[in-house]
Amino acid sequence: ASFSFCYNNLPICGWDLATLTSALEGGDLYFGFSLEAGNAWADKKSVVVSDLDGAGSVFLGLETMLGPLYLSYGRAASGDDKVYLLLGRAL
Repeated sequence: ASFSFCYNNLPICGWDLATLTSALEGGDLYFGFSLEAGNAWADKKSVVVSDLDGAGSVFLGLETMLGPLYLSYGRAASGDDKVYLLLGRAL
């Protein structure tokens, strides 16, 4: 698999896994992931790396005749998690 895309200049990147036939009138199938860390502090003096909250996500994407279809799962180090199903382009 080769590195193949970044979506609308956003840091959402992935690898082209396979090309689907026209059964879905679509195109490529993608896999991607993210690793993130962040937090918010009242002032710069309070910033401590050990206070960073970590999170990560994985997604599968498919180009369809209705636009891109994504299924993703994200989980924070705190244990909070979410599942997303998105169809179409962001406005």
